[in-house]
Amino acid sequence: MKVIIDLDDTLSKTENRDYEHSQPIQSVIDKLGEMRETFNDVEVVLHTARGMNSCKGDVKMAEKKNRPAIERFLQRYGIKVDRIIFGKPLGDLYIDDKAMAAHDFAASTIESYRGLSGATVERVGDIVVKTAKNVAEQAEWYEQAKTYGIAVPAVYCVQLGKLYMQYVWGTPACWKVDIRVLRRIIEDIRNFPSLDGENDLQGYSNYCEKRASDAGLSMIARHHGMRDTKETHFLPW
Repeated sequence: MKVIIDLDDTLSKTENRDYEHSQPIQSVIDKLGEMRETFNDVEVVLHTARGMNSCKGDVKMAEKKNRPAIERFLQRYGIKVDRIIFGKPLGDLYIDDKAMAAHDFAASTIESYRGLSGATVERVGDIVVKTAKNVAEQAEWYEQAKTYGIAVPAVYCVQLGKLYMQYVWGTPACWKVDIRVLRRIIEDIRNFPSLDGENDLQGYSNYCEKRASDAGLSMIARHHGMRDTKETHFLPW
């Protein structure tokens, strides 16, 4: 995952432009460290507007004037970045489809998942980034599912083999499955191809009745006064 992060008022707090005594914003720094520990191949790029006003937009001058102090600050507080880029335009508001406020980032949950398909899924707060070979097809499936009234996460964009989408909180369905029921279902699915005929509902019904009889359900039927257990159809689980 590649992270582009600001410096002033994001990683550091400075009074009266005294950059030699800038103080760290520890919550954001800690979250960056957590991200490196959780995700593989994290790249952090520091993109700063420092010096763009005083140097009147001269990017080279801004870098020459400010890089030494920035590097000292990063080293002093153990902040690892992979690259520093100067020349960020000064603005009152930055609008981007992948933007996240510093306080939201500091409070975000960081999680990494590995899907059965081999895809990598990384979560930062309310954003999920999925890396897979077929993300375009997945995004199309989500869009089609919405037209049928199926509740699916919002897809923000697809870019360079990555799917950016909404994180939806909930309980995984697998947590609600009784393992005993699941074993029975698997057993019946495994045995189903041995039945005679293709899509033979009567054959399947007879098979289910035999399974029920083998499990002793015929005795239960007799106990409840059923004269002929074949009048009752039992599901195989």
